[in-house]
Amino acid sequence: MDLAARHPSAKQVLLAYRDDPEKQRKEMKKRYDSKVAEAATLQKENGELKKELQEKEKEIKLMQEQAKQAQLHQQRCESEAREHEAEKEGLNQQIAELQERSASLQSRLEEEWSKNRELTRQIR
Repeated sequence: MDLAARHPSAKQVLLAYRDDPEKQRKEMKKRYDSKVAEAATLQKENGELKKELQEKEKEIKLMQEQAKQAQLHQQRCESEAREHEAEKEGLNQQIAELQERSASLQSRLEEEWSKNRELTRQIR
């Protein structure tokens, strides 16, 4: 009766079939087979869950690698953008210097034209 003390459903079977050992044996076999089938089902589900878990882990690793690649790409793009910005600033500075020089040369040219006109008037 140790089994009956630990499992109330087994106790019920034992009490119900106490006068007929064959019925008791059949009922216990039926319950045993049911538990074996349940264990097999649980093992199958466990195997499926393990397989699903492995697939999810692979997906996570792939997504992490893709995220890492995207981050590296973003860093490269940001670095290139900084380089282009620095180059643009340098070119803008060159443009400003050239514009200043052009304005200076234009001013000198106008002075020279003015002198030439004055000289031409004096010669006539």
